[in-house]
Order: sequence, then C-alpha cells, then structure tokens
Amino acid sequence: MRKENKKNSLLTTALLEALSTKDPSGDSTLWMSTIFTRVKENLPKLATKFHSVQTPFPVEVGKDFPIGTLITTVEVASRDDFK
Repeated sequence: MRKENKKNSLLTTALLEALSTKDPSGDSTLWMSTIFTRVKENLPKLATKFHSVQTPFPVEVGKDFPIGTLITTVEVASRDDFK
C-alpha cells in the first residue's frame, strides 16, 4: 500500500499481499494457515510505515484447509478454436 493509495485498509492490504505472495515451499495449494501466518507477520510491519499500531489476532477453529490453487499458466483460446 502506497501512501497515496487510500483505497484499502491496512488489514485488507496485508491480506491481499498474503494472497498474492508465492509459497516458498513450491506447493501450488494456498492454505488458510499460510494466510494467517503472513498477515500476522506483515500487518504490524505495514502499520509501522503509516505510524500506526495494528496487532492481528487470528482465531483458528478446526483443521487447516485449502482456499485456492495457484495457476501459473493460462492458455488463451484463439478465434480459430471456435470455428
């Protein structure tokens, strides 16, 4: 989040960054626990840049679960494919 971009809150920005960061393990599955961890680590750092204090307090109930799969390549159909 840049200072001139005031569209998103700090929490939303941290969440969007967590969702868009590549998984270092190379796994293409995005797990909820990974998102919790990233937001918990990055939100306080992001808040400091804006002279603010925010402490995330994620509450985990139940087992971890996947929330998405990373798609690295998208094949685009050409017009000829539909003839």
